[in-house]
Amino acid sequence: MKPFNLEEAKAGKPICTRDGRYSVKFIAHVPAGILKQGETLIVAIDGYARHYEGNGSASCKCEGCNDLFMGGMKREGWACVNLSTLNDATTVRDEKSTRITCAANGKIPVRLEWEE
Repeated sequence: MKPFNLEEAKAGKPICTRDGRYSVKFIAHVPAGILKQGETLIVAIDGYARHYEGNGSASCKCEGCNDLFMGGMKREGWACVNLSTLNDATTVRDEKSTRITCAANGKIPVRLEWEE
């Protein structure tokens, strides 16, 4: 996971907690002095509003499982795999061209998912 980035959060990029359990929605960045000492972020976790420091920290005292991080972007792709060698793979972008490429080369199409 990448460290919390306020500008990316404002732009709508995914946010999660340190332990990755929660999907977090950015609500607002407010001027200093309106919330409790040091808190300048309002986010929603499981439908409840929570206050955070501008750096994504839930507490200024120590690191915790509720600190904010930038979540990974989910990606999807396809690959042609030769099951007899497992090291001979051809990566193709979409399902249709993968199936055509795989069939022409005697390989099987495999759908892949990953986070960046």
